[in-house]
This record gives sequence, structure tokens and C-alpha cells, in this order.
Amino acid sequence: MAAPRRGVQRAGAAAFVCGRPPWGCTRPSPASLEGSDAIDDRPHHQPQLRRPATGPPSASSSSTMMARPGAVKNIESWDEFTKHFVKSEYKLVVLVFMAPWSEPWKLMRPAVEKMASGLKSEEAEVCTISVDRFNTLGRLLRVEALPTFVLVKRHRAVARVVGVNRDDLHSSINKHLAPPSSSPQTINIS
Repeated sequence: MAAPRRGVQRAGAAAFVCGRPPWGCTRPSPASLEGSDAIDDRPHHQPQLRRPATGPPSASSSSTMMARPGAVKNIESWDEFTKHFVKSEYKLVVLVFMAPWSEPWKLMRPAVEKMASGLKSEEAEVCTISVDRFNTLGRLLRVEALPTFVLVKRHRAVARVVGVNRDDLHSSINKHLAPPSSSPQTINIS
């Protein structure tokens, strides 16, 4: 029997469950799942379920949050993304690439919401973009960690903040805000 090639390990028959060697196998093939009860439970394959409204919306509901000026806007479609991207001609748009399951995003979310409420809607807006839904856009903008904040002005990315560094985010946003006629606006996200 020939010696295995360098960098390739030999594996027993049990390792070839999905028809490929273990070093190339990331999930079972559809053929290997036929007739089984296996379910792909990765987050981007789960259906998005919405609860029906059972009464008046509360102050914490997402529909109320989206109606408030200065609130974080959740991008759900390419049309919405295009609409907000076009607004970057006149104001700063902060694109927050996140995932609902991301622990760093869960940590940073309250600070981002507070920051968004402190911004004037005519100067800046904050939009969240799920990398599960917009993975092509995430790859295009080289999003490698969550959350990633991309500041867009005049249709160009002018700054990027990766992770949960509130001070860097605060200084980047203040640096790129359009200077108002009277005095510079500063935001506090601490």
C-alpha cells in the first residue's frame, strides 16, 4: 500500500459518513440524509417566524423602534439597503454587520441603540444588517468579525470599526458627522 501524501491523513471507514474525506466534509450530503430524521439546524437555514400582533405595540417592539427618528433601523431587503445607501449622499450612514446569535453583538447592542438615539436623523442614521441574510454584502465589504461597523458617507466607506470597542466607534462617528452650522454634535455611548 502506498504511503499517504504529505498533509493528508488516512481515516477509517467511519469517518466517510458523508461520502468525502473528513478534511473536506463540512456537512452531510443530501443523498446521505434521504430517509433519515436529520435536520440542518444551522442559524441561516432556520425559517424566520414572526408572531402575530396580539394588541397595541409596546414601547420595546421593533415596529415602534423603527418609527422613531434616531432609532436603529433593521435592513430586511436589498431595496431597503439601497434606500439607506442612497441617503449616504447627504448624511453619515453607519452599517452595523451583526448576527442575532453573536455574543459580542449582544454585548454591544444597548450601546449602539443609545448612540443611535443621540444622533440627529438629518445628520446620521444607524442600520443593522444580518450577515446571515446578506452574506454576499458581508464578503464584499470584508466583514470577518462581528459586529463590524462600516461608516458610509457620499456612497463610500470612510471608516470601519471591528468588535466591541465603544471608544473607537464613538470617535469615528464624531469625526465623520457633517459639521452643523452652530457647534459640533458629539454623542455619548458610554
